[in-house]
Amino acid sequence: MEVGGSVLILEDPTAGVDVGSKADIYALLAKALKDGLAVLLISTDFEEVAALSHRACVFHDGRIVAELTQKTCR
Repeated sequence: MEVGGSVLILEDPTAGVDVGSKADIYALLAKALKDGLAVLLISTDFEEVAALSHRACVFHDGRIVAELTQKTCR
């Protein structure tokens, strides 16, 4: 993963990926966060979002219908 900015935007980064590769992707995301990057994760996999996010917004019909913290996601 090459990163040149301060925000990393990912859409369904693990869709169709095997379990071992998912772990590698999660490790890269953790490193990006540790390095000070903001990560915007767009995903249809709520369990993945809940496991990886500090904060999440749930959208329906283009509007935010819920805002969740790390505590309320889990």
